[in-house]
Amino acid sequence: MKSTMKLEPLHDNVFVERDKVEETKTAGGLVLPTNAQKVPDTATVIAVGPGRMLESGKMLKVPLKPGDKILLSRHSGIDVNWDLDRRTVVPYSDILGVVRQGKKKK
Repeated sequence: MKSTMKLEPLHDNVFVERDKVEETKTAGGLVLPTNAQKVPDTATVIAVGPGRMLESGKMLKVPLKPGDKILLSRHSGIDVNWDLDRRTVVPYSDILGVVRQGKKKK
C-alpha cells in the first residue's frame, strides 16, 4: 500500500527511474535475467531539486523537468526504494546529457 508521504530531492539532486532492461536470450538459448545484464544508460526524470547555492549567494537551478529522458553513467546514483517504487537519486553533475527528439531530415 502506498503512503501519502512525498519524497523530494534536495539541492541539485535528481530522482530518476532507469529504463527497464528486458530479459534476453543468448545465442545458445540461455535466458539472461535482468540483474545479470548491463544497467541502462538512460532514465526518465521523476523529480528535480531546487538547485545548488553558489558562493555568490545565487541559486543555480537544474535545467531539467519531470519527464525528460537523460543519459547518465552506468554506476552513478544511489538506488532508493520508496512506496514500492525503485528510484535512483543522481547528482546533477553525474548527468551526461538530455535525450531530445530530433526533427527528421528530408
